[in-house]
Formats: sequence, structure tokens, C-alpha cells
Amino acid sequence: MLLSVVIILLIALIRACEGGSSLDVKAYVDKVRPLIQSSNEIGDSFKQIPQSLNTFTRDQLSQRLDDLARQATSLADRAETSFPNVPGFAVPAHGYLLTALKARAVGLADLKPAMLQANVIPEETQAFQTFRAAVTGLLLSDEAYQFFAERTKAELG
Repeated sequence: MLLSVVIILLIALIRACEGGSSLDVKAYVDKVRPLIQSSNEIGDSFKQIPQSLNTFTRDQLSQRLDDLARQATSLADRAETSFPNVPGFAVPAHGYLLTALKARAVGLADLKPAMLQANVIPEETQAFQTFRAAVTGLLLSDEAYQFFAERTKAELG
């Protein structure tokens, strides 16, 4: 009887140790999930702009772009201060997440001036380069987020 209790405790201890790192990763993902959801909401709002472009006035478009840039910057700033103690296994993935949020904020902040400059500058190549620089921040955001997702999935696996 005593031997069976020891064996059961040993099995429970082994199973607890096996699921430990998986539980840590899940806990980390649960903590960063609100950041990811907020970032996705900002991205979805940005993606809806082209569909609503015919209904916006110039001032409304300008205000909408300002709001999105402000939200993205606020989210990136909050992400940098919200996690003072990132678990060791999550440091690389968390770095990708912070990079994604910061790149999205920079891209959205640069987009409005690039669009306005494209309307003012008569030289098409210069306007195109300005706009491309702004969009690069948004593309970098997507790539960094993809690295975050892959790294986190690998940790869960």
C-alpha cells in the first residue's frame, strides 16, 4: 500500500514537471494576448480605411490616421513597460512582439505625412519613396509579429 502511494506521487511529480514549461508558455501568451488583440484591432481599423475612403472628408481621414497612430504609439509604449520580468524562454519572442508593436506605431505615424507629402510634391519618385518608407514600417511590423508567432508556437510545441 505504501509503495503504491509512493509510485502515484512519483508519477504525478513526473507529469507536473513535463507540463511545466508548456504551462509557462501558456501563461506568457495569456499575459500578452491583450496587447496582441489591441494591435490587431488597430490593424483592422487601418485596413478598413481604403474601403471607407469615399465616405471620408480630408479632415476625417486626417483625424482617423492621427487616432490610429496615437493608439499604436500608446500600445507600443505600454508594452515596453508592462512586462518588467519576461520569462527567460520568452525573451526572444517578446523582443519580436515589441519590435512589431513599435514598427506598427512608426509606420502609422509616418503614413499621414507621407500621404500629405505625396499630394504636395510634384515629383512622383520622391513622393513614392516617402510613402514606401512609411509602408516599410508596417511591413516590418507584420514580419516581426510573424517571428513572434513562430517562436511562441515552437515553445508551445
